[in-house]
Amino acid sequence: MSLAGTVCRVCLGLAIFNFPILFAAEWYDKYLWETPRVTNIDGIATADLVAELQREVDKILDRPPLAPLRLSYADIPYEAYWLYYERGRIVTTLSYAYPHVTTQQQ
Repeated sequence: MSLAGTVCRVCLGLAIFNFPILFAAEWYDKYLWETPRVTNIDGIATADLVAELQREVDKILDRPPLAPLRLSYADIPYEAYWLYYERGRIVTTLSYAYPHVTTQQQ
């Protein structure tokens, strides 16, 4: 078996196995880049939810800046785990709440 034949078979195998992934990417792109948007919200029906949201945002804003928590579950101090992996999640959460909070909270 020649080197060119082996390379050709490897490339063909990769093409066959990666072909379905190309079609799946369209589905994932739609999931990743589209976000739900709600308009014409009934203020009277959602007043309790907005008040609860404002209280929860106050709890976040009254705290000091969040930092990752480093925990070691064993007796080896240099093997630790960071429990707050997504540092931008709090910013994203607050940005979704932005239209529904008071001007002072904004």
